[in-house]
Amino acid sequence: MAWEPCTSSTIRIGDCCTPRTRQDGASMLSGLLAKAGRAARHRPRRARRRGKQVTRTRGEEIAPVDQVVLLNEHGEACGTQDKTAAHHQDTPLHLAFSCYLFNSQDQFLLTRRADSKKTWPGVWTNSCCGHPGLGEDMVTAVRRRLRQELGVSATDVTLILPTFRYRARMDDGMLENEMCPVFRAWTDSEPAPDPMETAETHWVDWEPFVQQVRSGDRAVSPWCSMQITALSHCGVTPKLWPRGDETQLPAACHVASGR
Repeated sequence: MAWEPCTSSTIRIGDCCTPRTRQDGASMLSGLLAKAGRAARHRPRRARRRGKQVTRTRGEEIAPVDQVVLLNEHGEACGTQDKTAAHHQDTPLHLAFSCYLFNSQDQFLLTRRADSKKTWPGVWTNSCCGHPGLGEDMVTAVRRRLRQELGVSATDVTLILPTFRYRARMDDGMLENEMCPVFRAWTDSEPAPDPMETAETHWVDWEPFVQQVRSGDRAVSPWCSMQITALSHCGVTPKLWPRGDETQLPAACHVASGR
């Protein structure tokens, strides 16, 4: 499940290119946002539902459309694509995030993905995953996704692993291919998960959970397993994990958040 570099052909959507400087990256994202705005003016009227884009045609509501931000090998935004259409046997590199949620007892929220999920259905994993929208601040995206998936409000959303990236393939050939910064967050709320996203949740003690994953006694998603290894190097106490360096985030995150 080790990742391998993507070729430009796997990420080329429309006018995809590789800027040479961060200023070029900023110009590219500005162009993409402007292009998206122009396209929106020519599409049917849209509404918002739970952070997703919903198309309305003649009074009828169509299924929400999630977009992923496509990336080049430098982590710069080079386009967008519908999430469902983007995930297949040759999934292009795109931007995502993972979050590890803790409560006041320092317990970690372990979740099981809904059985209807296209990728790794029914698998136990970290608290929450998601995809920021084009131009959306990463912390804002994490908070949004925690509300959508788990019905919780989070405090102290902190970047921990800014450079995490992985590539993993399911038995049926489905590929996941993400630059996926990892965040830690805290909540005093009990989860009320959306069953279309999350089948089960359990609060667990962190250190025994890590030991079970690393020994192979507990099966989790491939990205969660790799993240657990990386987080173990941050220390055994999650509240003492050092804050990640935001300047090491993928360039698309810098432009999106203005950091």
